[in-house]
This record gives sequence, C-alpha cells and structure tokens, in this order.
Amino acid sequence: MKLRNISLILIIILLSGCGYQFLPNMPEHLKTTYVPVFKNNTIQFGIGSNLTNELINELNLDGTLKKVSKDKADSEFKGEVIEFRQVPVSFYEDKTVKEYRIFVKIYIEFWDIKKSKKIWSGNLSRNENYIVRQYLSQETIARSGVFYSKEEAISEIVKGLSRDIVSRTVEGW
Repeated sequence: MKLRNISLILIIILLSGCGYQFLPNMPEHLKTTYVPVFKNNTIQFGIGSNLTNELINELNLDGTLKKVSKDKADSEFKGEVIEFRQVPVSFYEDKTVKEYRIFVKIYIEFWDIKKSKKIWSGNLSRNENYIVRQYLSQETIARSGVFYSKEEAISEIVKGLSRDIVSRTVEGW
C-alpha cells in the first residue's frame, strides 16, 4: 500500500512540473499598442524609422500586443535614439582601420493609455562590430557571426533592441 501511495505522489509531482509558469508581465487589459516613429537625436540617418519598423515586426511575431492606430490603442511605445557611436577597434600595420564597433543607445517608455500611466521606461543599448569591406580576405569571410558592412551591423543592433523591448514589455525581463 505504501508503495502505491509513493508512486501516486511521484506521478502527481512529475505531472505538475516544477511550478514555473510563463505569464505576461503586462496588465491584462492591454491588448493593443501604438508605435510612433522613434525620434532620432543622432547623425545616423534613418535609424529611428528602422527601429520603429523592426519593433512592429517583433510585436507581430510575439502576438501579445496588436499594433493599431493611436485612437484605438490601449498602450503606446515612445522612444528615441539618443546615442550612435562608431569607433575603430582594430587596425592594420599602415594604421588604416580594419574593424569598427557601432554602439547604439535608446530611451524607451511603455505607456498604459487607458490609465495614463507609464508602465516602464529606461535606456537600452546594443553594439556590434563590422570589418571594413575593402579589407575582406578569405580568412575574414570564413568567420561566422561577423558583419561586413556598417548597414549589417546596424540592422543586427536594431533587431536586438527590438527583441529587448518586446521581452521587457511582455515578459518583464
């Protein structure tokens, strides 16, 4: 009889899992969002609109918040690109730049429009390196995870920031 009770308890424990549940970190009444174009306070042309478009793509992939016009939205993102830096990180013997690091910092707010309340805000940043195209060789082309243009590096940064925004909004990370 004891063996049967122990077996039953073990089955219940195994079926119940570890107790971890994934629950959205957002208030339940938020179902829609508005995403205006990010302000761009840097010299890098187009990065604000690129970030806006990528954030919309990430929101669509996640599916928790539906993107709608401002007059129909429960929530809103307000963001701006506040810093863009490109710094050399490696050089050739002739002192020409071989590789650059791009650093992007944004300020973002997520608002509950219905309650006129800021849910979260803060700075997020990402950086990536890229090798100057004129110095590509067989050895550098073979490296995975390396970008070979400024545009590729910026695109990866923008995707990463968008994923960070959605994760922080939905999952509370």
